[in-house]
Amino acid sequence: MSRFDTAAFGIDISSIQTKIDYAGISPYIDFYKVRAVNATWINQNIADPAVAKDAMFDKHIQGIYDADGGRPVVAYTVFDPFQDQAGTPTDDRTMKAITNAIGVKAGASVHGLAVDFEVTKDVNGNTATNNQISTRGKQLIWWMHLEYSTLPLEIYFNPNFVVQYAPDMKVWVDQWCKEGWLSVWVADYRYQRVPYQKITNVAWPDFRTTQAPNWPDGKSFPWISNTESYCWQFSGDTYTAPGHDGNNGPSTIDANFCKVNKSDLWAHYNFAQRAVTPVTPVTPVTPVTPVTPTDPDLTALTAQVAALAARLDTAEARINKHLAA
Repeated sequence: MSRFDTAAFGIDISSIQTKIDYAGISPYIDFYKVRAVNATWINQNIADPAVAKDAMFDKHIQGIYDADGGRPVVAYTVFDPFQDQAGTPTDDRTMKAITNAIGVKAGASVHGLAVDFEVTKDVNGNTATNNQISTRGKQLIWWMHLEYSTLPLEIYFNPNFVVQYAPDMKVWVDQWCKEGWLSVWVADYRYQRVPYQKITNVAWPDFRTTQAPNWPDGKSFPWISNTESYCWQFSGDTYTAPGHDGNNGPSTIDANFCKVNKSDLWAHYNFAQRAVTPVTPVTPVTPVTPVTPTDPDLTALTAQVAALAARLDTAEARINKHLAA
């Protein structure tokens, strides 16, 4: 048996994927990661948090909810490492953007939250420092934990990103993961095919078989323990599959596996699939063809009625002729 026969499988979607066949693909998807807040907002230093909301977020959430009894949704956001550290959660522009995007969906159609840490440049091209990313990131994660304490919280990055840009993150990420309320959604593509090749029109079941990556023994990723790496994004922009499209055709897939099976993952997100009411096929009604009477007595009676009607017509014609004379 493959390690991925039972592992929960999911994909990321955002405004890039404008045409998703939710009903068609959800039977093969155990969870979705849906972008709630986009990076363009931060990179362009736009003040209005409403602009930060991903343009397809609401549509994706509704489409997932309506298809096949729904699926757990993790809403993810990017964060701003350049914002002044002063202030409170109500002043924080990333927190404002998250609250504006998610609204009342938390716990109803949004079952978890994640923060994408791989933002290193500001609008002027300046690179964030280790202190900015680690300190600001720690503050944001803590505020999100307090504000949305009932939702599982994840932090997204490639391990090499932390090593290169924010090594100080290791301390608090490790601590909070061990406390059990934070987990790592790790991006690592080194196990996909080498040399790199795009694989198109993949059948969804094949992600568990012919397209499944190799999960290494021991520590899966640099400095991240197996306990912390709850979800693994093993492929970015490698695959296309039916029903996962953008405005210009098939859109490449960010594919993920989790360490647990679907049932355990759904319990982790406190998700319960709604009952799917089967559609009862309608049996077409065969029209009834009128039956011509064949009863001899009825046939004779019909002939007598016709003869009487003819005699009556003749008598009526004579009377009318006599009256007219």
